[in-house]
Amino acid sequence: MAAANRQELLRRIHSQAGPVLHDVVALIDLGIAQYCRQLESCAEEQVRKLQGQIMALRCLRQELSGSKGLWEASGYPGTA
Repeated sequence: MAAANRQELLRRIHSQAGPVLHDVVALIDLGIAQYCRQLESCAEEQVRKLQGQIMALRCLRQELSGSKGLWEASGYPGTA
């Protein structure tokens, strides 16, 4: 939907303005598209990092549940 709206806007600008203005708008649009790709890439990297941290925490939880006696003996609240 957004891409279709952007294309329609570019078409209208091109039909109503000269080629120089069209080139300027096209460069701005290209910059926005590149920025969006960079944001998506950063977000994907953050998701991968968080998934790794979640896996590490799950492994730690599994290890701790295997040594339940030690965990309960620690006196940590809610383990009694």
